[in-house]
Amino acid sequence: ASFEVAPEHEATERIESWWANGGSGTQVSLSVDSRGGAAGGVQRDESLRTSTAELSAKEATMASGDAEYATIRGYVSKHLGTDDKPLWFRACPKCSKKVVGDDLGCNCENCGWSGRDPTYRYIAPLILTDEAGTCIATAFNDTATAFIGKPAEEMKALKQTNPAAFDAVWSEALWKPYLFRVRAKVETYNAVSRLKMAIVSAAKVNFVTEGNNLLKDIAKYDLPAAEPAAESTEVKAEA
Repeated sequence: ASFEVAPEHEATERIESWWANGGSGTQVSLSVDSRGGAAGGVQRDESLRTSTAELSAKEATMASGDAEYATIRGYVSKHLGTDDKPLWFRACPKCSKKVVGDDLGCNCENCGWSGRDPTYRYIAPLILTDEAGTCIATAFNDTATAFIGKPAEEMKALKQTNPAAFDAVWSEALWKPYLFRVRAKVETYNAVSRLKMAIVSAAKVNFVTEGNNLLKDIAKYDLPAAEPAAESTEVKAEA
């Protein structure tokens, strides 16, 4: 690979001119969330993208209970499920709440159901990766099912009976470009506050839309228009 320092090109001259004439002090943030609440009647800017690093940094300015929403363009690079902390939990087949018990019998403290056949629902901690770094976000049942392609009950059975097939499903799901809508919330437990992130939705990247969004972001820098090229006075020799 090679690169050229200060190449002689019209675009290079425009950028240098913009920078020299004050552009260095007028940069605009391309990741400021301009969405408004429903009460204000302002629609969320669907083109806005936030990096994992920017979202993680919000912990320093958020109070307990505060929540921020952001859209990250990135990948799931790894899941953090283990034998001790699996990617799913036993759930009530009637109300979907977490049940108490084991394989011999369970009961739901929410609706009163009891039995030996609970369902299973995802609560999957995932590592989201983009060009700025990584963050950990939890995908709950519907979002995780759509992303992985199989329900939690089926993945649990695969892990027990065919670990290689379980790993193959995850290998297929990882490192695919997605738009993740993430909620970041500061939660306090035992007087310790932590930023917890949850994936609200995951959509496959539309590269045409993303390309147009990037062009709009570049336009925010307001580069000066190129001056028309001077007419050439060169006289070509006749053949």
